[in-house]
Amino acid sequence: MTAAIPSWLDPSPWTHLITNADDAMVRQALLADEPGTREFAVLLSSAAAGHLEAMARRAQALTRRHFGRAISLYAPLYLSNHCSSGCAYCGFASDRETTRRILAPSELEAELAALKGLGLEEILLLTGERTSLADYEYVRDCVARAASWFHQVAVEVFPMSEQEYCGLAAAGCTAITLYQETYNPERYQLLHRWGPKRDFAARLDAPARALAGGIRVAGLGVLLGLSDPLPDMLCLYRHAGYLRRRFWKAGIALSFPRVRP
Repeated sequence: MTAAIPSWLDPSPWTHLITNADDAMVRQALLADEPGTREFAVLLSSAAAGHLEAMARRAQALTRRHFGRAISLYAPLYLSNHCSSGCAYCGFASDRETTRRILAPSELEAELAALKGLGLEEILLLTGERTSLADYEYVRDCVARAASWFHQVAVEVFPMSEQEYCGLAAAGCTAITLYQETYNPERYQLLHRWGPKRDFAARLDAPARALAGGIRVAGLGVLLGLSDPLPDMLCLYRHAGYLRRRFWKAGIALSFPRVRP
């Protein structure tokens, strides 16, 4: 059965603005003191194409107000490419013929030492979906090892329970990244052919479980091109807003990866 999109995420009341907005609505959206979903939908419209410079200037001003001129650098480190799911678009899917590896503790320590030697202070640890080789205990151990080297340790792994996220936070995990890939339930079901990632609702709720478990920052994203990117962007915006309302002390990060030819 295909999962239903929850009411707090539903973009349908605003999707007509993407196709029906005009220049006056775009200018009004750009001047809004507290832009919301309506203004965001208007700025996604074709009518906004001629206002990219104005959007960029406002975005730059907001960025500098909140973060100054700082640039944050991190290093991604794959712990394992073993996977139990069958995502149609992914080279790690369990039916792909590819060499599978998992870092042993000694290999991980060597990689951490080399990255620390480059002067980095943030690291992102990645795996495929949960397997018996790369499970919660393995990820928690890797987080603890990384936390002895780096100030900021993030993971981009499989969804976990709130209790497991509590354990990651205790081990030194500061952030998680978990892309929904697409917020369209029908497309999601079609593209995630088997495995734990096929559970749309469980994945959608995972960032909230992570923040409830003590993780300080949740990273969200959609893989633009799996579905119509404009409704997906509206859903991403609403997902971020939902988490900000529930976990107002937490940080939310957004990414916009794309499917390319």
